[in-house]
Amino acid sequence: MGGGPLARLEARVVLEELTRTVSPSYEIDQDGIRRTSHGNVRRMIRLLTAVTPA
Repeated sequence: MGGGPLARLEARVVLEELTRTVSPSYEIDQDGIRRTSHGNVRRMIRLLTAVTPA
């Protein structure tokens, strides 16, 4: 495995571990969202989120 699939797997593991350590509530700063798009690929380049430790 390499490249894109590996990066997606790593991101999934990190997000699963993060969600285990914070409370279910979180806040997203709507003004802090930054998006970009290139052709048919759209993504967020910044998503400011506040979480509370569980």
